[in-house]
Amino acid sequence: MNNNAIAARFVKCDASEVKTDLPIPEEIVLPRRSSPNSAGYDFYCPYDVEIPPHGEVVIPMWVKCIDMPSDMVLQLYVRSSIGIKRGLSLSNGTGIIDSDYVWCIYVALCSRRDEAVRIEKGERIVQGIFSRYYVTSDDIPISMERIGGIGSSGK
Repeated sequence: MNNNAIAARFVKCDASEVKTDLPIPEEIVLPRRSSPNSAGYDFYCPYDVEIPPHGEVVIPMWVKCIDMPSDMVLQLYVRSSIGIKRGLSLSNGTGIIDSDYVWCIYVALCSRRDEAVRIEKGERIVQGIFSRYYVTSDDIPISMERIGGIGSSGK
């Protein structure tokens, strides 16, 4: 194992884990780095997608991250080619995947363009970077566990 490797891994989601009206993709490509020195894991779009002018599309990636250490987070950023060349950004700026979020990862892309933007199936659209995070010395212990997917913490 690499000296900076962690136990986290990406796995495909079962159809029962994905909330979408879109069909199950024929092929699901797991995120991977494109070079030995790449910090980010590229996420591949599982569909042909058209984002309307100044609109938004939520794309289920059909992938989840499991076994992430509890003091780490997976941060999702739009790839430069998508942001600069296509005028797309993540609706929430940066996607935050906590270590206890073990469900399907979704990507919400929004367009700043006056024309529709097309994403091709298999295109790399976001990249995920694992980062360690810290808590304050006076942090209040939390006994609740996450029990659901997106937007479920604290409920």
